[in-house]
Amino acid sequence: MSDQRRSSSRKCVIKRQLPSNSLLAISTQIKNDIETIKKSRKINNKKLFDTTVLTTHHESSDVHNTLTTKTANKRTRLDSVASNKSNQKKKKEILYDDDDDDIEEMPLEKKSIEKIEIDRCAICLDDCTEPKQLDKCSHIFCRTCIDHYFETVKPQCPCCFTIYGEIRGNQPASGTMTIDTSKHRLPGFEHDSRGTIRITYHFPHGVQDESHPNPGMPYYGTTRQAFLPDNRDGRHILELLQRAFELRQIFTIGQSRTTGYDNVITWNDIHHKTNIHGGVENFGYPDKTYLNREVKSSSSFMADLERDDSCALYLLEQMPHILTFKDRVKILQMFIEHDKEKESTEVSSLRHHLKNYYEIRRTNLFGDAFHSLKSASSTIWKNTIRISFINQQGLAEAGIDQNGIFKEFIQEVTRQAFDPAFNLFKVTENRTLYPSPISDRTENYLYLFNFIGKILGKAVYEQIVLDIELAPFFLRHLISRKNLNYSCFDDLMFLDRDLYNNLNFVKHYDGDVSSLTLTYSIDEDVLGEMVTYDIIPCGRHINVTNDDKIIYIHRMSVYRTYTRIKNQIKMFTEGFKTLMKPEWINMFSVPELQQLISGELSDIDLEDLKSNIVYQGGYHRTHPVIKWLWQTLEQDFSREERALFLRFVTSSSRAPLLGFRSLNPPFTIRCLESSEHEEEGESLGRIFRNMVTINRTSSERLPSSSTCFNLLKLPNYKTRRILSDKLRYAIKANAGFELS
Repeated sequence: MSDQRRSSSRKCVIKRQLPSNSLLAISTQIKNDIETIKKSRKINNKKLFDTTVLTTHHESSDVHNTLTTKTANKRTRLDSVASNKSNQKKKKEILYDDDDDDIEEMPLEKKSIEKIEIDRCAICLDDCTEPKQLDKCSHIFCRTCIDHYFETVKPQCPCCFTIYGEIRGNQPASGTMTIDTSKHRLPGFEHDSRGTIRITYHFPHGVQDESHPNPGMPYYGTTRQAFLPDNRDGRHILELLQRAFELRQIFTIGQSRTTGYDNVITWNDIHHKTNIHGGVENFGYPDKTYLNREVKSSSSFMADLERDDSCALYLLEQMPHILTFKDRVKILQMFIEHDKEKESTEVSSLRHHLKNYYEIRRTNLFGDAFHSLKSASSTIWKNTIRISFINQQGLAEAGIDQNGIFKEFIQEVTRQAFDPAFNLFKVTENRTLYPSPISDRTENYLYLFNFIGKILGKAVYEQIVLDIELAPFFLRHLISRKNLNYSCFDDLMFLDRDLYNNLNFVKHYDGDVSSLTLTYSIDEDVLGEMVTYDIIPCGRHINVTNDDKIIYIHRMSVYRTYTRIKNQIKMFTEGFKTLMKPEWINMFSVPELQQLISGELSDIDLEDLKSNIVYQGGYHRTHPVIKWLWQTLEQDFSREERALFLRFVTSSSRAPLLGFRSLNPPFTIRCLESSEHEEEGESLGRIFRNMVTINRTSSERLPSSSTCFNLLKLPNYKTRRILSDKLRYAIKANAGFELS
């Protein structure tokens, strides 16, 4: 193609349809911003968003229009312009690559898709200087124009409204959002909720900043309340509202819709139920379709995935990084919930033939677990498993398993299985775990690895975080992707630093490598005996030369990080994938997969915990005992003791992956004075209890917990010192469920 033809060609891109409305309702605001920009440049709206194919008429018959579709190296051009208008209407678009071969006709009907010119920037309406193509929607702009637009307007394509990054609102940053619950049920949800979730938003008076309509002027604060049913959908909407609040999108500053006053905090376009009664007309209940409407509009991408939309699934498989880690975790949890529903349907017809209750001796915990579950089907693994612990006296421990005992079971089995003293796993120099090369000396070692893989898969499946860290080169094999050996040499640095340094020396050695007398073999100390292993057939008899030293380094790295333990890795991976489908895990990188397994490695975020506490029995956030509790955790307890405290209440020493707001049931603190241990009036139960129990004061009682419900039962102590001592003793007692 000549330079003249190239310069006169027109490159167009397909304009995507406007995405469906979401809970965050940002589309209207974005379109208003676009209109403001267009008016300031005195641009006719029709010219920017023309719904027809733009064609340029030139006198030369060699001029073509090009339409970019699917890939960057394929374009669309029109046949030569005919001499009359009737011939122009019969033109066909054809696809061609840069070499003008593999030509394929495109149907004329496809020309109805909206298009805009890309040799002119849609922002400045001038020729593109240093063009920048957006990776999601492929629209092209001047680099400076689109960068400035993202910084000053919104991180969103001005043509198709595709979101890039997080869109934050101008809600005042000084606001707070608090959550509490009650047992009162909302009208219309008397039979399918546990009570009511009350959300309280509070904003003090303040001064507007640059993101507000009148910078420098004061605005009036407010306190607003909203209500949700305390059920699964209600808590899902609560999570979305908390996320929207973090992004400062629930409120804005402007004119009140009810009073007409300016410079006040007012609702944005996110719908809330602000009354308990009154029905739809008064923003209250009953409103049977409210939850369904909000859930469906919460995320168009999530909705596409729920409908098994092929485009959304393909994007998720090929480009998982387009979503944040937390969003992918939510998608994983959605996939798992769907899988559980499917499995529970199958179980209902086999209920009488499936065993899901097991007695496990604490004195032989791993052995009993292995023999009880080694032959269990995937259906049993994916459904509820009930555990009863047998203590050293041969008696069943107190406690009904409502998942709390099972969580402890998973954690204890994992702790024993990954203990290097058990001879199945070894520890690298940076304290990460991988299958031990000499684990093959253990009887039934392959079955054991398969079982441990299922245990780990069950933990991720049930969102149970574990206090283990696996080696990256081992974790990488759980992700079904190609080129797993690509970084084996780098991984070797953490497994065997001496070998890594030696191979690095060989890699950069300028002399004759054959003089080093290296062979394709390695000597290892196995239980005090030196054993030679070939890394290729007859490797001990093949010398390494300058020509093949890179191959030698690669073979040695692969051998140490994979080949030596490939059977263990294979069986472990098969067990893990019994519960976790490969397409689920492929959404995550190796570090992210580790985070799925072990949660956040950092110290417990007490502020996050405070913001997501439910108080019962007379306790509230300003109660003296509650204040002492937070002071004790912040000032008296070490990081390790805070982890023990969390384990005491939730059975896990790590915070939930998505923060404490995702904990289900929510973290609850109940005053023991108002618990089931005390009754009003002279009931028979109270009289009997007083006969067999010395009247202990609050200061004599220990805190107790119900890990099934993430419930801390805290006596009404008289001093902070007593609270600190009793709580420290309780969390270190390690008495299982019998302490309660």
